[in-house]
Amino acid sequence: TRVLESRGIPTLAIASDEFAALARQVSADLSFPDARIVVVAHPIGGEPDEVLHRRAEGAIDELIREMGESSA
Repeated sequence: TRVLESRGIPTLAIASDEFAALARQVSADLSFPDARIVVVAHPIGGEPDEVLHRRAEGAIDELIREMGESSA
């Protein structure tokens, strides 16, 4: 993510709510405290496609907003 961002390519991470704090901490530890992280409901693994599609639809506005901010 950091390498792509340094090349002007916007990135975004998706983390489940169980791992959101860890994702933020790792980003900060890697000197990337402003990493864009969108949080979705846990779990992700093992869920049926229909459940994941609903979660993705619920997160799409935030994804678009976050990526829009990256190009501003």
